Amino acid sequence: MLKRPYFVMLREIVAPDRLRAHVADHLRWAIALEEAGKIFVSGPFVGDDGKPQGGMTVFRVDTRAAAARLAMTDPLVRAGAVLPHIHRWILMEGSVAAEIRFSNQSVRFDDV
Repeated sequence: MLKRPYFVMLREIVAPDRLRAHVADHLRWAIALEEAGKIFVSGPFVGDDGKPQGGMTVFRVDTRAAAARLAMTDPLVRAGAVLPHIHRWILMEGSVAAEIRFSNQSVRFDDV
């Protein structure tokens, strides 16, 4: 088990009519936090019909309060499109496999 704390923000859609107008800003927000090392993984939940059904972001922060502060900066949250629910998460199982080829500077991840 990793010693690092993780906090999950589950996004509950509360105003679907507000989603589309703020998705691009939400993506920029997530990418900026990923680049800053604050996001481990993030993405939407979708139904079999392809329609959004909320989403999840796993923050790399030390406290629930820090995760809540980041959640409140999400453009989808600020717009009132989604309601964030923060949970502490303990990463216990799983793996990541990567292949790095120095000759052609390529990187491949399995199952991604």
